[in-house]
Amino acid sequence: MSFAVVRAPEDLRSQAAQARARGCTIGFVPTMGYLHEGHRSLIHQAKHENDFVVVSVFVNPLQFGVEEDFGCYPKDAYHDMQVCADADVDVMFTPQAADIYPSRFPTPAAEPPTSAVEVPEVSTHANLVTVNVGNLSNMLCHVSRPGHFNAVATVLTKLFSIVGECAVYMGLKDFQQFLVTQSVVAGLFLPIKVVGCPTVREPDGLAVSSRNVYLNSAERAQAPVIYRALNAGARMVYAGETSARSVESAMREVLLSADLIDVEYVVARVETDLWLNNYSQAVSNQTAYSKAAFKQAAFNQTANTLAGDVRLFVAARFGRTRLIDNLGCVV
Repeated sequence: MSFAVVRAPEDLRSQAAQARARGCTIGFVPTMGYLHEGHRSLIHQAKHENDFVVVSVFVNPLQFGVEEDFGCYPKDAYHDMQVCADADVDVMFTPQAADIYPSRFPTPAAEPPTSAVEVPEVSTHANLVTVNVGNLSNMLCHVSRPGHFNAVATVLTKLFSIVGECAVYMGLKDFQQFLVTQSVVAGLFLPIKVVGCPTVREPDGLAVSSRNVYLNSAERAQAPVIYRALNAGARMVYAGETSARSVESAMREVLLSADLIDVEYVVARVETDLWLNNYSQAVSNQTAYSKAAFKQAAFNQTANTLAGDVRLFVAARFGRTRLIDNLGCVV
């Protein structure tokens, strides 16, 4: 089958059903477009492991807060189409908001809404069906982006219901999103295999991200400090350090060597403990903290001993650009 671009969910569902009827396995790569080398690596793995590959390009309005960058999120439809064609993708799915959220956007529009101010209204719309992941997201990025993972889970569940049985490929740079997706798939008994793929990096270690385009030259020069901090923490873990707070402190020290950085959180955790830490005290007492202190306090409620599968996390801003990254280490 030749490369196809479809907008309507029913058209994608039909193409996927026909592929399965031919005995094909389906690989699915959900994206928000502005495709980069990280997306190319996901597509490559999906192609390697499946007979039929679908790539979706949809900037989900639900997952942007009122002060976030929905209206200016980078887009390049022609480039995205070229990447998919060059990668020998079978179907590129390019829905608009009215296609994914017909009860919220009943009239098809030429472009999705351009103002993030409308986004909170989406989550409270009486006829909008959403997925609530509850305490599964009550950590890390949830503190500064409440509701974000409900929106991610909602759009992914919709996409999974359209594509049907498949293997979905996700980058581990968004590790929390990867874990939430695994939990949603398991909790809703969806016929989906969630495949985590390694983070793709620039030569200086900066994780590839569509938002990197926002960085000015000075910010771009300092941004690799995030990867240096993660590596500093990993070296401590491999050297036998078991105190999460000690590792976090050392990572923070590296991060603060960059004068343009605004650190949001620095976290070292055993992967199996990520969902178990109780942040309710910090959440209930958030008015007692400054914004920055609350963000860090939310991850310091329980002592943590590092052993086994450890993962280190950083979120920080350079100017208006919010960057996240993580690194796994096995000890």
